[in-house]
Order: sequence, then structure tokens, then C-alpha cells
Amino acid sequence: MAEKVLIYAGTTEGRLLAQELSRAHIACDVHVATEYGQMVMPELAGVKVCVGRLDVEEMRALLKKNGQNNYAAVVDATHPFATEVSANIRESTKGSGIPYLRLQRRMDDGICSIPENEGMKERAGTVHVFADYESCVQALTDTSGNILLTTGSKELGVYSGMEGLKERLYVRVLPGLESIEICEKQGIHAKHIIAMQGPFSIDLNEAILRQFSISCLVTKESGKSGGYLEKLQAAGRTGARAFVIRAPKEEG
Repeated sequence: MAEKVLIYAGTTEGRLLAQELSRAHIACDVHVATEYGQMVMPELAGVKVCVGRLDVEEMRALLKKNGQNNYAAVVDATHPFATEVSANIRESTKGSGIPYLRLQRRMDDGICSIPENEGMKERAGTVHVFADYESCVQALTDTSGNILLTTGSKELGVYSGMEGLKERLYVRVLPGLESIEICEKQGIHAKHIIAMQGPFSIDLNEAILRQFSISCLVTKESGKSGGYLEKLQAAGRTGARAFVIRAPKEEG
């Protein structure tokens, strides 16, 4: 009888689930994409942490290993924006007989009441919402002043590749080697890299915005545990314009 749970993590929710399962004496394997993801996972009884990005075939192979790795359930606790990874996890469980469960971050923070932009207005303290990174980048080209990116390193190339934006970018990323290397490869100057691990309070966000004279804050619609509201409130305090990438809709 399967007793283990397989968790694809990389979020606060994934770590919390692993902690709860450990307390309940339920063994689990936690897969994270990066070494930094492993570093922030606490040592827990009955919890094994594995590092590395898996494609759908590797995920399937993981489920077909010997008996000790037959899982009672597969839990997708990946980031709301990791849509390709979630699709691969769902696909890998098809035909396996192993239940797929989605641990979905709460996103009821009020952003859905804000419509996507029909046009940009040069006004401090406003919130602008976009369906994707590309439309956000295009809108940023019509602004002036320094830009704080809090969307992570993965999509950094979309912004740094746009003429006239790179020199204005300040990038807040996780303090892991992979994130720093991506910033360097994208030509972000060292003094424009803010490598910090959240959560960030309103006051700390505000201090960063003021320290680097930020005119535009770029964030994902990342929910409460992603510090989304604290960013918007800090932007409101400083008069910075907030550029929000709307979360993709979940399947199911």
C-alpha cells in the first residue's frame, strides 16, 4: 500500500504542506527546481527533498519506480505562474492511477476588480494590469524613471531585451546563484541587483522604492503569500505606479 506523497513545491504552500505531513507522520518526497529551493526547505522527519527540473517523461518515470516510490497522491504546489510545469505534472499522472491534487494559492486579494488597461495614463500612484509580460513591457517603454522588477529572474530577458529599459531596471530576485547568474547574463549591473528573500513588509518595500527612486513597480498578481498587497500599498505610499501581471487562469 502506498504511503508516500509526492509534492512538486517551490512555494510557501509547498513547504507548509510538507511540514504538516511530517507532523502527521506521513512520508513525502518534495521536488524543487533549484538548489535555493532546497536551501529554504527545513529539515523534516520523513521528508526527502530532491532538486532539479523534470520534464513530463521524467515525471512519469518517477511514478513508475520500484514499490517504495509508489505514491498515494501527487500534489502540485508550484507557483500560480508556473503553468507549463503544472500542465506537465497533470499529464504525468494520467493513466497512473495516482490522484493528482492541486494546492492552489488563494488569489482573492481584490485585484480581479481592476480591469486591464485600455490605455496608459501618466499619473503617480495608479495600478495598471496586464494579461502578459509583453504588454507590460510595451507600456513601460512609454514611462520614465527607474523601474523595480519583483517578478523574478525567469522572465528578465523580456524586459532587459527592450531598448531603453535595461538601464532603468532594478531587479529584486532570490539570493540564489542561479538568479544572480541570470541577472548577469542579461547585463544587469551589480548595483541594480537586489538579492533578498521575502516576505517583505510594506515598510521594507517602501524603503526600497525610495532608496532607488523607483517610479514604476512591476509585480505579478501573486496572492497574499507572495506579498502582493504589501507591494501595492508601498507603491501607493511613494506615488510609484504599479504594473501588475494578471495571474493565469488555472485549469480544472
